[in-house]
Amino acid sequence: MHAQRQQQRRKRYTKQQQAAARARLPWVLVKIGLLVLLLLAGSGLLWYRASQPLASLARADGVVSWVEVRRSTARYRPYILKFATHPQDRIWEVYLGQSEELAAYYTAQLHVGDSVQVYYNEDAAKGSPLVYQLEKAGQVLLSAGSVQSENKVGAVGFGLLGLLTLVLAWSSPPLRMAIKSYFRSSAT
Repeated sequence: MHAQRQQQRRKRYTKQQQAAARARLPWVLVKIGLLVLLLLAGSGLLWYRASQPLASLARADGVVSWVEVRRSTARYRPYILKFATHPQDRIWEVYLGQSEELAAYYTAQLHVGDSVQVYYNEDAAKGSPLVYQLEKAGQVLLSAGSVQSENKVGAVGFGLLGLLTLVLAWSSPPLRMAIKSYFRSSAT
C-alpha cells in the first residue's frame, strides 16, 4: 500500500516536472534563437564594414587641434586615440586595443598642428563615426586595409560563434528530446 502511494506520488511529480519543462521550453528556444540572431547580425554588420571601399568613404581634411592616447575605463582597459580637427571641430576616436606599441606610435606620430586626412563612414553614428584611414602629410598612419581585415576577422568570429551555438543547442540530446516531446504533445 505504502509503495503504491509512493509510486503514484512519483508519477505525479514526474508529470509536474514534465509540464514545467514544457512551459519553459519555448522561452529557452527563444533565448537561444535571439542569441544566434544577435551573433549573426553582429557578424553581418562587421562584414558590411569590412566591405566598404575607400572611394565610398567620406573624407575630412583638417588640422589637429588636440590629441591624446589614453586607456579606457572599460573592463579590459584598451588604448584609445582621440583627436579633434579644425575647422570641422569634430572629435575622432580610434580603438587601439591592448597594444602599448600602437599607443606609443600614435603618440609619437600625431601632434597638434598636423594636417590630416580622415576617411570615415558617414552612415555611422553621428557622435563617433568609424575611422577607416588616417593620413598625415601623405603618410598613412592607420590604413583602411588593416581596419577592414580586423572587421573581417570579427565577422568570421561572430559568425562561427553563432553557428556553434546553434549546433551545440541542436546536438544537445536533452534539448532535442524536449523539443520532440513538446511538439508531439502539442500536436495531440
